[in-house]
Formats: sequence, C-alpha cells, structure tokens
Amino acid sequence: MRLLSVLLILTLVAPFALAAGTPGDDQDPDLSNTPISEITHTTPSDEGSLWSITLTLNDDAVANNTSMTSLSQICYNIGSCLSPEPMELSSDDGKTWSGEVIAKGPDGCSEENPNDCLHTYVNWKVMLDYVDDDTEEDFPDKGYYKTWSSCWKDSESGDWGGNNCIQIATLPSDDDSFLYSLPISSVMYIVLFAALIRRQ
Repeated sequence: MRLLSVLLILTLVAPFALAAGTPGDDQDPDLSNTPISEITHTTPSDEGSLWSITLTLNDDAVANNTSMTSLSQICYNIGSCLSPEPMELSSDDGKTWSGEVIAKGPDGCSEENPNDCLHTYVNWKVMLDYVDDDTEEDFPDKGYYKTWSSCWKDSESGDWGGNNCIQIATLPSDDDSFLYSLPISSVMYIVLFAALIRRQ
C-alpha cells in the first residue's frame, strides 16, 4: 500500500518537475499545429544587453489579420523576479514581428556576491489576437517560455552556469589571515605547543 501511495505521488509530481526544465536549457515552444511558423531569439541573454525576438506567422494567420502582443519578465540570481512588462512587437508586413527588452537585473541591488544581482533568464510569452475571428490565444497558455543568461544560478540546487559571471577574488578568512601573517617558525611553535598540551 505504501509503495502504491509513493507511485501515485510521483505520477502526480512528475509533470510539474518536467515542466520546470533543465537549468541552463532554454524553454521554447513546439510550433507544430500553431499559427507561428518560426521563432528566433537571442541566446544566451547577456547582462545589460538587448534580448531580441522575431516571430513569423504562417500564411493563414496573416490572411486572418492576426496580430501579436507580448510580455517579458526578468528574473535574477538571488531567486526573485521583476514584475512582468509588456514588450512591444512591431511588424512592417503583418507576417514577421519583432521586439526587444534589456536583459538586466534590478537596479540598486546590494548583494555581497555581485553575480546574485545579474539576471538568471528572460521569461517571455506572446498573445495572438485573431482579429477576424475575434478570439485570442496565449503561447504558452500558462507561465512563460525561458531564455537563460550567460551567468545563471539555479535557485533550487544552488548550481551556477554560463561563461560570463563576474570573477571574484577569493580572500582568506580572518583566521587564515592571522596564520598567513605569522612567520613559519611561529606557526610551527604553535602547532608543537598544542601537541604538547594535548599529550599532557
């Protein structure tokens, strides 16, 4: 009975675990059976740089006078996210739509490790307005797609990734600094003295 309960819990939890994706791997839509024929975007996103996206509608969607809007959200390495913001998408022909947002962590962040203030990923989603049918559709219908940054931290495991993190010099602790400041002979005397006390 206990085994059955565990299997049932795993069955319920598994879809949510899979939906989270692998840290560092972008989460992009499956375009099959959608009005979108192609999506390209910046990857990885770099701190303080423009993250851009271009989406192409198929011919049926263009004929239906379909238009697009979008939302973006910046999350950063301390494990928090900024509020979602509209991301303007523009098009010259009604077929190809483009937008951009600055991928940047919060202003005035004062974490001890400056990498904690960098953005982890760009969340994004698009909303299609089928004008002729007077209907709308969100991609994804819940949550966001995700583009990971070039310096990210997985808030669940604490693992870091990317190749553009700020290099921080490792300084000795106060205790280490005290030992490093002593001549080697003094350190040897301290070690011998401690050994004699222990023997007694």
